[in-house]
Amino acid sequence: MPRPAASRVSKWARWGLLATTLAMAAALLSTAWSSRRRADEASELLLIGQGQSLLRMLSEQVRYSGQPSDADLASFVAENAEYGVRYVEVRTRDGILARAGSPATPTAEDEDDWRGPPQRTVRVGDRIRMIGRIAPPPPEPFRRMPERRRSGGRFGQIVLEFEPVIGKRLIDDARRAFMLSSAVAGAFLLVTAALWQLLRQREKQEAHAEHERRLALLGEMSAVLAHEIRNPLASLKGHAQLLAEQLEAGSPPQRKADRVVKEAQRIETLSSSLLDFVRSGTIQRELVNPVELVQKSAESIAGRLELDTGQAPSTFSLDPVRMQQVFTNLLENGAQASGDHPVSVRVAREGERLVVTVRDHGPGIPAGEEERIFEAFHTTRTQGVGLGLAVALRIVELHGGSIIAMNHSEGGAVFEVSIPPES
Repeated sequence: MPRPAASRVSKWARWGLLATTLAMAAALLSTAWSSRRRADEASELLLIGQGQSLLRMLSEQVRYSGQPSDADLASFVAENAEYGVRYVEVRTRDGILARAGSPATPTAEDEDDWRGPPQRTVRVGDRIRMIGRIAPPPPEPFRRMPERRRSGGRFGQIVLEFEPVIGKRLIDDARRAFMLSSAVAGAFLLVTAALWQLLRQREKQEAHAEHERRLALLGEMSAVLAHEIRNPLASLKGHAQLLAEQLEAGSPPQRKADRVVKEAQRIETLSSSLLDFVRSGTIQRELVNPVELVQKSAESIAGRLELDTGQAPSTFSLDPVRMQQVFTNLLENGAQASGDHPVSVRVAREGERLVVTVRDHGPGIPAGEEERIFEAFHTTRTQGVGLGLAVALRIVELHGGSIIAMNHSEGGAVFEVSIPPES
């Protein structure tokens, strides 16, 4: 059955919405991730620039002040605390001359500090430790201290520790932006998932409405058939039967009359099946023995039955007339497929539901036909009109249940009828 145009449009709308949302979410996350990486790179450059600037400021202060004191360095730490300065130290090969603040770890003089490059940068926990050499003293007019108080070349290194508060703030802002972008992308996906479900439900409702509309049209056609064809057909069949009885048995005219009777019966069966398929109405549920119902259904089929009732309930609420029609259709199909093999039937209660499983020993269901076999007029046999399983599915759905068709691992087809209790 071709899908309605509205359903096809709804399907394209769903996939278009999903593709658009995924593209937007991916672009948002990609942009945020790129911004975060650039913030990390900028933070590294900012750390180097901030450290060099602070080291240069301290070096100039030491050069112009002459012999440094703890108070001078403490003043520098206090003035630059907002920029993350936590510890400064001035030292020579003879030892530490002055210091202020608290180091992340005890500083230790390394010979490489004197032999290596003029400036070194080391990470110590969450701090940056920079070690630099002090430039030579300024010319005479710029010196504040007397010659005797200047140390000249006695001290030569500065140790500066600072927390990269500016770079950390930049990275934190980038991370927050990334988290916000991730949250927005996640919200996009959640909203899209909700809209996807709504569109799917709408598509199912439209498909169901279209299906019901087709059934209504089929019902009107069946009513016309019942009124316009069945009455003349009954007269035709009756007269053909009388004619066959009056003709010589085995004669060509008698065989032709029998042929007319059989074809009339086939048309009568078809019209009855159509009426069964389109009949909806309400079902009349009552407490019945499901095992007895299956046994009564088996009386009309030609074939053996293997019945498993070990877990069957003694009673269950069903419409006995309609459900016997379901079991008869399933057992007839199973007997036709199984040939000389028996049809296996299991009746059991699973939780609150009644489950009846019918297994045949035939060739099984062709791949991809597990759902299509329940469509009206779809059949894989040379005989029949393809309404038996469609009628069975409709009756089970009126009970609020379902039918599942599958292939058994050891061969043959399995039909599982599941009926919930009456609400």
